[in-house]
Amino acid sequence: MDYKDYYKVLGVEKAVSQADLKKKYRKLAVEFHPDKNPGNAKAEARFKEISEAYEVLGDADKRKKYDELGSNWQQYAQYQNPGGGRRAYQSDGNDDPFGGGGGFSDFFNAFFSGGGGSFGGNQRRPRQANTQATLALSFDEALNGVAKLVDLNGEKIRLAIKAGAYDGQKLKVKGKGLQGGDLLLTLSVQKPPGVEIEGLNIIEKVTIDLYTAVLGGKINMNTVRGKIALPIAGGTQPGKKLRVKGKGMSNPAKAGEFGDLIVEVQVTVPANLSEEQRNLFEKLRDTAV
Repeated sequence: MDYKDYYKVLGVEKAVSQADLKKKYRKLAVEFHPDKNPGNAKAEARFKEISEAYEVLGDADKRKKYDELGSNWQQYAQYQNPGGGRRAYQSDGNDDPFGGGGGFSDFFNAFFSGGGGSFGGNQRRPRQANTQATLALSFDEALNGVAKLVDLNGEKIRLAIKAGAYDGQKLKVKGKGLQGGDLLLTLSVQKPPGVEIEGLNIIEKVTIDLYTAVLGGKINMNTVRGKIALPIAGGTQPGKKLRVKGKGMSNPAKAGEFGDLIVEVQVTVPANLSEEQRNLFEKLRDTAV
């Protein structure tokens, strides 16, 4: 196996400070993290290479040993581990804000096999690390609840999402993160056009004609909760908000509790009036004066 120049991997000079080294590592880790490059094998390999380099250079003691050994690393490794018996080292994730590390190269593992090595001394036990991810939901799934089957590193996890889920909601799945940590999910809810959410209330808009606004009546309206017959009082003004009780979002923390549907009324003004219609509006105007 070949010598790995970890400074070159991270694109820094040998005299770089630990603080600047950490900044450069974080920048590269963000750029090549698998979550930002799904299905990109090259980015994943680059991320592992970056994580391995920082595992050594990010630790002052390991960096010192690495600098001292230089090209003589192979002789030292053979001296320390004459019998071979390597096993892959996994980072404890302490310096990695993304839960990376692990699956490092033979060059790295040569110094972390068995009871000792030139860089690490006694091998550390893998540390539990929480894994963060985003779960996309349709608005219907958020509104009514859904069972989701999620693939996490080849393991199928079934999640029960309660009705009333909202955008940005945080969920924790214990023991399903890296190395036995927790899986932390952030929900991303896709809202239909024209729909807004305020707490448990759903806000939608409806457009009615001028005659219904003036005289009143009842309109059939398609909402995210299905069709409703909405009564309109005579003299309803544009921008008027009508409340329909219990047709909002479910409260995921309290079964049986619902918000309301708030309907904001918009009024269309008739265009291209006939002469007769225009005369009628003029008479109405004159009588109003």
